[in-house]
Amino acid sequence: MDQACVAYDASVASYRLVVLTTMQEVEENLVELNTLTDELAAQQRATDAALESARVTRNQYEAGMIDYLDVATTETSSLSAQQSLLTLQSTQWVIIVALIAALGGGWDAASLSR
Repeated sequence: MDQACVAYDASVASYRLVVLTTMQEVEENLVELNTLTDELAAQQRATDAALESARVTRNQYEAGMIDYLDVATTETSSLSAQQSLLTLQSTQWVIIVALIAALGGGWDAASLSR
C-alpha cells in the first residue's frame, strides 16, 4: 500500500512538472510572438517605404533625372528590407509551430501515413 501511495505521489509530481513546463513554453512562445508581431509591423512599414523609394527612383531614372547608380542603391536597400521582412516572417512561423507543439499539437510518421 505504501509503495502504491509513493508511486502515485511520484506520478502526480511528474505530471505537475510536465504541466508547468508546458505552460512555461506556451507563455514564452506567446511573449515571443507578441514581440515579433510589433517588429513585423515596423519592418513591413520600412519595406513599403523602401519599395516606394525604389519605384520613385526608377521613375526619375527613366525620366533622365538621375543616373543608374541611384537606382541600384535604392533597389539594394529595398531588397535588403524585403529580406529582413522575410526573415522575420520565417521566425514567426517557427514560433507558431513551437507554440502549437507546446499546446499539444504535433505529428509523427505514423499519423502522417493515415
